Amino acid sequence: MIINFNSVTTVLFQDFNFVQSGQSHTLDFDIVIDGEVSSDYYCLALFKKIISIGLSEIVDFLDYQCDNLKSPISWLNSMEKLIRLNQAWFNDDDQKYRQIKWGSEIIAKRHQLKVASIQHAREQKVRHSMNGYSGDKIYCFEEVLGKIGSMAVAEEKILYLKAQIKEYHQNPPEFESTLKPKFDKQCQLEIDSIFEEEELLRKFNEKKSRSKRSNDFTPKGQFHCNTNAFIDIMYQLTNEIKVEGRPLLEISTSDLADIICQHFRDKEGNPVPRSTVLTVLDPNRPEKRPKGNKRYKINNYFE
Repeated sequence: MIINFNSVTTVLFQDFNFVQSGQSHTLDFDIVIDGEVSSDYYCLALFKKIISIGLSEIVDFLDYQCDNLKSPISWLNSMEKLIRLNQAWFNDDDQKYRQIKWGSEIIAKRHQLKVASIQHAREQKVRHSMNGYSGDKIYCFEEVLGKIGSMAVAEEKILYLKAQIKEYHQNPPEFESTLKPKFDKQCQLEIDSIFEEEELLRKFNEKKSRSKRSNDFTPKGQFHCNTNAFIDIMYQLTNEIKVEGRPLLEISTSDLADIICQHFRDKEGNPVPRSTVLTVLDPNRPEKRPKGNKRYKINNYFE
């Protein structure tokens, strides 16, 4: 078929592959350009191929061209547009069928390239993120973090991480990435981090609860003596005065400190510092308790 260049509507091809006359090794699949090299001349040469190539060769032609292009999907899009803009050339039943055949094969090839591109990207991502693999088993700490991220209970996370370490030791990787820390070391570090976070959270909640209790109770009582002397009275009740071998007042130091701080103000009407209470109640800190006539010795009343 003789094609008049002026009657072919051209499109812009950002990427195209061609050979000049006399250099082609696969005349059926190469796009041959004689003389000037431009996108317009390339369109004419390509359209000649579209009109003349055997229908059974379309798939191989597309494969050949796409394998030699940097942007095959962009090339397919331009080719599809070239056919659409020149559909007047497909003016009989055979040529209409040819147009349909080209359209379906272009769609199929484009889909194939997109699927391959997605698969390649996934493989690259897995290869980049994985710590190692053994057969079909891939050790990837990033995936492990993703899984434990959906777990709400710390113990569940730790059990899962320990199971990963056990499997890693029982089935060591055939290949390990030199760019990543060892898989079992990362899992163990995460376990240690979870334990540390849980301990910090426990302490935070304790302080928050203690602060809330302190705010919930407005001290009702007030003593009118030295703070240490008043706390020392409590120390005598819990440590020095015995009833049948047991303290007159049996209570933990922490709870007693809470009671004093929550229910009493000092002689100036200020809150009693918990640290002061704990220090005076500490049996190992006798220097903090009053001596001699500065001490209220309530055990005298029991003699």
